[in-house]
Amino acid sequence: MDNPVAPPAKRRLLKLAAALAGALLVLALSLPPLAKHIIGPERLREMAQKALTDALGRDTVLSGDVSITMTPWLGLSMGPVAVAQAPGFGDGPMFAARQVEMTIRMAPLLAKVISPGSVRARDVTVHLARAADGRTNWDDLAAPQDAQAGSGWTVVPQPRAVHLDNVAVRYDDATTGKTLAVTGARLRTGLGQPFDFAASFEAMGLVPDGQLQCHLQGRASFDPGSGRLGLHGVRVETGLVIDAPLVPGGAVPTRVVSRLTLDYDAAAAALTLSDIDARANGLRLTGTAGVSDLPGAPRLAAKLTLDADLLGGWRAILGLAKPGSPESLVAAPDEPQASATSPAAPAAPADAALTAPLPNRLTAGLTLAGDKDGLHLTDLTARLPRGTVHGAARLVPGDRPALSGQFTAEDVDFDALGLGGGGGWPVPGPWIFGLDLDVTLPGKKQRTGGLHPLTRIYYEMRDIFVSMGFDVMDGPEVEYDKYNFTMLNMPKDHPARDTQDTFYVSDDVVLRTHTSPVQIRTMLAQKPPIRMICPGRVYRSDDVDATHSPIFNQMEGLVVDKGISLAHLKGTLNVFLKEFYGEDTVTKFRPGHFPFTEPSAEVDATCSKCHGKGCPVCKGTGMIEVLGCGMVHPNVFGHVDIDAERFVGFAFGLGVERLAMLRYGVD
Repeated sequence: MDNPVAPPAKRRLLKLAAALAGALLVLALSLPPLAKHIIGPERLREMAQKALTDALGRDTVLSGDVSITMTPWLGLSMGPVAVAQAPGFGDGPMFAARQVEMTIRMAPLLAKVISPGSVRARDVTVHLARAADGRTNWDDLAAPQDAQAGSGWTVVPQPRAVHLDNVAVRYDDATTGKTLAVTGARLRTGLGQPFDFAASFEAMGLVPDGQLQCHLQGRASFDPGSGRLGLHGVRVETGLVIDAPLVPGGAVPTRVVSRLTLDYDAAAAALTLSDIDARANGLRLTGTAGVSDLPGAPRLAAKLTLDADLLGGWRAILGLAKPGSPESLVAAPDEPQASATSPAAPAAPADAALTAPLPNRLTAGLTLAGDKDGLHLTDLTARLPRGTVHGAARLVPGDRPALSGQFTAEDVDFDALGLGGGGGWPVPGPWIFGLDLDVTLPGKKQRTGGLHPLTRIYYEMRDIFVSMGFDVMDGPEVEYDKYNFTMLNMPKDHPARDTQDTFYVSDDVVLRTHTSPVQIRTMLAQKPPIRMICPGRVYRSDDVDATHSPIFNQMEGLVVDKGISLAHLKGTLNVFLKEFYGEDTVTKFRPGHFPFTEPSAEVDATCSKCHGKGCPVCKGTGMIEVLGCGMVHPNVFGHVDIDAERFVGFAFGLGVERLAMLRYGVD
């Protein structure tokens, strides 16, 4: 058996190691204030300004202070920051930000290399431009800078977590005369490689008189050596509103919404679009598409399906006449009615629904291929209510564009078409063959709406949690009693089961009173580690008043893993509330009670109305309750077959309407 008493030499070595570790810790903690005291705030600002100017090759102005905030990563906070515009592109700055915070690796600084890690910027304005001769105001930024021309500092980005808030980008292209404006852009990325990210923005100018809203969520990877950015399973949701008529006499506005999944393989230079689902009034386009050989010689391949209601609102958008008689292509002929005394018709075959004409519907399958020489419709198969059309076409762009094609129709009644426009033409024939365009008359500007405040708050809450690595889960609103109550540690005699508090569909089916059942379903479907949020509508049997509603929205969260503690819960919620309300937000955790957590807590945050000074909204306390939380009760783990001795978890819940009222000052 070994002697438990260490020899004197070994004890001296351990004491020396402990003393050295303590000295290093003291040095790390004292280095930032010591450096700032020795260098001085003004000199520190000048050094940072000089390093950025040399690295970018542009005059960079730091109007505020530059401070060191942490080690061993060197944390810098500076702002306002402004980077000068390129020569010949005006006097205003190309880039400006109210505040920029970043962490910088300390070891490369010895070689005069600035290697940023995490970056956070607020209230950013970027002005991009292309001159009539093709020059851009970012050409010199893309080129490497001569280290000998200035102080020799260079920038090598290695981003870990990027947070950009309230970004506005304006792009003026003098070669085309067009302007693109992006406002309200937000970006949050996670840590490591690959990393989760979420982004949203609004854009004007992509199409004339058009406004685009876009939300993205997925994973990305960045290679600092090559500068390549890869995208993996990115969900893209867009809404496009065009205020001007697409054709003379067409209805306005035009609204198009779409969803798709985007993947980009940077090494193969290939972009893939899957699960495409785009919809307008009476039109739906689905399918997949891919673009290869980017960016030099892009090649397009797509397989799409178009479904159209031939009496839909898209006809008014294109300015088409109303459909004619039932004998036209718009409607299939009525079937003769069988008399009451006639024998019953034989049963239709099982696939009859797939082959019979659909009244007032057009379904078309399209296979497309494209390159720099043009766009080729390699195959078209369109099913009309009466007949089928097959064909192929090719569009060659250029100064003298050319369109050619071959089409074959089967069982189509051409006598009912009426090419003159008075015979009930159901497709855009009169528009194509008799276009009368007056470009001198300006259109009437139509004011368009925006996202509902609750939707905006939901997107912002979701993006913050996604940036921290949370998955977004969904579940049914009509829920089993066992998922809504029993498995959440609320037995049969619990007061929440009273019919005065809950809408019952049957004895064991209810309208969910919270989104916690989604947590149960998630723990049953997958084993730890789990990190998820579950937003959605919930229902309570409450009368409508200033603080209650029978229908409202919740966003709950759950984390289950080994070694989870109350400190992780407090840290997660502090990060969320500071991101949502601002860095100066103060939080307070009070003891609370929830059947499914133990211990439980209520969380108060600085009142957004008075900023902690005291007002009627916060009842003079300066704090206001915002959410409930706690550590997952072991009984809950027992219902989902998770070992409470090995795994620990925390949960929290927020009311979307409550946070929206606090954000927008609704009493």
